[in-house]
Amino acid sequence: MFFQNYGDYAKAGQTSLDVALGSASDLTKSWQSIAMEVTDYSKRSMELNTALVEKLLSARSFEHALEIQTAHARRVYDDYVQQVNRINGLMADLTKQALKPVERSFAP
Repeated sequence: MFFQNYGDYAKAGQTSLDVALGSASDLTKSWQSIAMEVTDYSKRSMELNTALVEKLLSARSFEHALEIQTAHARRVYDDYVQQVNRINGLMADLTKQALKPVERSFAP
């Protein structure tokens, strides 16, 4: 009798472990996606700033430099807003992934 119950407990424990490991793997992939997005954004930002310096050095007048700076500020702002939206989406996906095991455990 004890071993039969123990087998049921062991099976339930193994199932829980499998769910936890699968969930951890999904969460790791989500964090890696977020890290890659941040890395890509950093690279793009550095490239834009380098291009800005080159353009400013070739400016013919103060007004031209001001136009270059204004266009750069708009582009950087737009890029930042897009990046924040992408990260928010990835974080929402991460949260959904993290809550899946909890949802499954309370499902009827």
